Amino acid sequence: LTKFNNKDKGVEIYVKNSRETINIFSKLLVGCDGASSFVRKQLNIELEDFGYNQSWLVCDAHLTQEISLQNALIQVCDPKRPCTFLHGRRGHLRFEFRVMPEDSMEDFKNDDYIWNLLSPWIKRDNAVLERAAVYKFHACIAENWRDKNVLIAGDAAHQMPPFMGAGMGAGIRDVANLAWKIHLLFQSKASHTILNTYMHERFNHAKWTIAQTISIGEIIDVKRGFARNFLIANKKALYASKENIKEVEKIKNELNKKDLEKKKAAKDIFDKIKLKEYVIKKLSTENKELYGSVK
Repeated sequence: LTKFNNKDKGVEIYVKNSRETINIFSKLLVGCDGASSFVRKQLNIELEDFGYNQSWLVCDAHLTQEISLQNALIQVCDPKRPCTFLHGRRGHLRFEFRVMPEDSMEDFKNDDYIWNLLSPWIKRDNAVLERAAVYKFHACIAENWRDKNVLIAGDAAHQMPPFMGAGMGAGIRDVANLAWKIHLLFQSKASHTILNTYMHERFNHAKWTIAQTISIGEIIDVKRGFARNFLIANKKALYASKENIKEVEKIKNELNKKDLEKKKAAKDIFDKIKLKEYVIKKLSTENKELYGSVK
């Protein structure tokens, strides 16, 4: 797609292949063209940025022999380098490592360096590294999803960190919302105003999903979570591991300085946050004396 003209009765579209540019006229154009959407940019649609922009190293590997490896999605909440491990189908493995501020990007081009990161799970003698690339994770949402006969969906309309695996699901919800409306429109059983309901129905849910993925990311990224949610905002409780005793002590001291009304407000906010069961259990069992001031 190289160009389009958004007209009253449809969209004039120009697409280019290796030989020529072809002109197509369509009643509608739906831009499902990803985070850097050409369609969104041509419509001059701005993005609302949630300020969660991080670089992560994404590695895909494949087992060459059976090993004792847990078949699960694991989020490693390591303050030194948060990471994610996912055991996929047919021996496929996905690893994601946070790129830390002190890292050199040249290191991530070095196979030995990458294999060292992977060493807690796999080694060269039992797996093959298929690819390793640094991706930027964003959290943002488009301020408008429709301009007359042109719409956007999926990553073109919203982007979120992958911690909930919700990005593709949100895009599927977009097109599921649109498909039957477009069908009725093309059958002359509905007017173009039915397309106005698309963003109205999808926007708030997509925005909520983005917020949830950020919250999960802050649990995984321990340092960021503590700094933002307790020491600054004092609104959320994450978890306290042995490595984070000092941080939790700071939280405890901060809470103790507040009056009873603010303590109650902190408790109410905490109660509303539905953290995973293992997080609550970890707090209540391993750090009961520290957790008590928040609980």
